[in-house]
Formats: sequence, structure tokens, C-alpha cells
Amino acid sequence: MFKIATAAASGSSGSEAVLNAWVDIENTIGDRPIIGAIMFSSSTFDQTEVASTLQGKLGADIPFVGASTAGEISKSGPSVAPSVTVMVFSSDTIGCHSALVTDVSGNEEAKGTELGNLLSGQTDKKIEYCTIHADGLKVNPNGILKGLSAALPDAVLTGGSAGDDGNYKQTYQYYNGETHSNAVAALAFSGPISVSVGVRHGWNPISGIRTVTKAEGQVVHTIDDKPAISLYEEFLGEEVAEQLKEVTLAKVALSYPVGIVTPDSNTMLLRAPFYVDAEGSITFGGEVPEGSSIQLMIGSKEEAVEAAAVAAADAVEQLGTTPNGALIYSCHIRDTLYATREESKLEIEAIQRAVGSETPMAGFYTYAEQAPVRDKAVDIKTCDPATHNETVVTVLFSETT
Repeated sequence: MFKIATAAASGSSGSEAVLNAWVDIENTIGDRPIIGAIMFSSSTFDQTEVASTLQGKLGADIPFVGASTAGEISKSGPSVAPSVTVMVFSSDTIGCHSALVTDVSGNEEAKGTELGNLLSGQTDKKIEYCTIHADGLKVNPNGILKGLSAALPDAVLTGGSAGDDGNYKQTYQYYNGETHSNAVAALAFSGPISVSVGVRHGWNPISGIRTVTKAEGQVVHTIDDKPAISLYEEFLGEEVAEQLKEVTLAKVALSYPVGIVTPDSNTMLLRAPFYVDAEGSITFGGEVPEGSSIQLMIGSKEEAVEAAAVAAADAVEQLGTTPNGALIYSCHIRDTLYATREESKLEIEAIQRAVGSETPMAGFYTYAEQAPVRDKAVDIKTCDPATHNETVVTVLFSETT
């Protein structure tokens, strides 16, 4: 029997929050065998403490991964105080496997391959699903996905990049009771598990198609041979565009990311502007390949909530049965767009209406999301995974019968 238990709790310390959450986990799981766990925690807690405390409750042999966040998500909605959210998996037929790669920045593709090989080497069964938690400030997830896809060609891949509550200083990845930075931690499943993924953002283009004429990774130097900032100056005015130079992840990014036109797809990959340098080059929250066709996008709270509802409904339709649990990765820019956690709760409630109010749920507000580009194919396992910004991802689980 496959069972998922989730719990969220706050506390005066990280260890207290974990112990408070564990009471609910134990009440739900009982004496069933635990095969693995995921935890998302506020970065305001002592990170070593939260990771070691949960591993202590799980036991040394139970694989466990997770990440620091820009806000935690549970069945109760978004966190309103520093908290932890824990998801525990129990089964006597499904296998759960964890792996970690460190010193990742600059070596993403090779590290992605290494990560996949570490996971596949733990079982003689096919890896069906893998979720990754990468450093949200130092690691380019696209390279990880490329290497991981090569090593695990049949696996559905998702993930959420770690956050630090909007401080943009250091994020943390958890692996079997340890804490790391500049790392990627992964949890994978083999055996009779079914997974579905819904992906939407809700933003719409307001500009014509433009071409990225010079770029390096996440940094776009020129668009149509003009400084990248010119796109924002053209549509928003120089005064608004100047805000990007004044604050990290300026407010202008909340409603105006750029969308990358993806071939053979009806969707667009969003990229949020993070920084602007003196030459007008913009660092985005994900890779923007040179030669890409892009458009400036606009979003609203109402469309963001509707996108969350559609993503969840897509996942339910794909799964075709009652889910055992739901994993949610939502960009922290969406959370900020809603202005208050009460408004953010509307997005979570929209997901719950689709997946069922009693479905165990855990997730967090990320610095980037990883998920298939859903519109590319009917079978999710043939969809290419990609890095998203300002997007909500719903992952549903059930046992294959």
C-alpha cells in the first residue's frame, strides 16, 4: 500500500518546528514502513538543526532531501510564519532513492549525469520519477536537467530551486541529514508508482517577438542588438526600467518577465529579471540561449490563480485516479505578486479544489521551477524537462495497479 503523509509546523527553533510536524506525521503513518521523505524549511531556522532533527526521527537509513525556501506550502495554504513542511512516503512495493552532487556551479551537465548515475546505480529497476532541489542562486538547472535526462531517459523530472526568503544571499539543500550549498539533492522512485505533472504560468505577451542577439547562460547582453534593458525602457519607460538597477529582483519583475518562444509548443518559458549591470545587461532567473525569440509578458493575480487551477486540473486528468499526494512548486515571484499570504492562499485553494481538499500536500515558493514543457507531447514521459520562472507546478502521485 502506498501512503503519503504531510505536516507543517512552526516553532521557536528549527528543531521544535520539525518535532511539532513529526507528531502529525506519526499519527498519519502509524507503523507503516517509511521509504523516504522531503522537507522544505524557512531559511531563518538553523539549517543544520532542521536537517539533522528530521533525519533523527526518520532513522539513518531512510533517504531524505529538501531545500530552504522563500515560503512553505501545505494543505493549510502558504506559511504565515517561519515553518517546516514535511512529506513522508510509505510503501512496501515502491523504491525510494536519494543522491547528492556538490560543487555544481560551472559543471552542471556533468553533475546532472553524475546525479542520474548515482540514482540508477541504487536499483535494478527503472527510475520512474525524480525531483531535484538545486541551489537557487548558484546552479543553472538547465544543465542539470540535460545531464539527468541523459542518465535517466525514461524518468519524469521535476524540481524546485532552493530559496532564502528573498534575501538572495545563500540557499541550502538537504541530503540525508546534511546541509549543503552549491549542490543539487535528488529524490527518485522506482517500481509501481504513477506520476502526473501540471505546469502553467498565466502570463501573456505585450510585445512583438524580439531576438536575443548576445547572451551567456542566464545573462542577456543585447536584444535586437540593443542593450537588454532597452526592452523594458521601450514598454515601461526609462523611470520604471531604472528600478531594476536599484533593487534585487525589482518589483517590475513581478508582472513583466520575458517569455521564451519554445518550438513545437503552445507555451512559453518565463524568465524573471534579477539584476541589471551598468551596460544594461540583465541576469535572468534561468538560461536564455543566444538566438532565442522572446516577448515581454504581463500577468495579473486573477490570471495567476486561474493558471494554478488549470495546472492542477491537467495533473488530475493525466493521473486518472485519486492522488495519494500532491507536491507543489510555485515561484516566489507569484507569491509576491499576490501581495499578502491571504491572497497567495487563493492559488493553493484553486489547486486543492482540483486535486481534492483531503489530498496530502507539501511544497514551497522557489527561485526556479523544473518541469516538463507539457504541450510538446501527449505522453508526459516524452516531454522535455525545462527550467521555468514565475510558474506553478503540481505533481501528483499514485500507486500503479
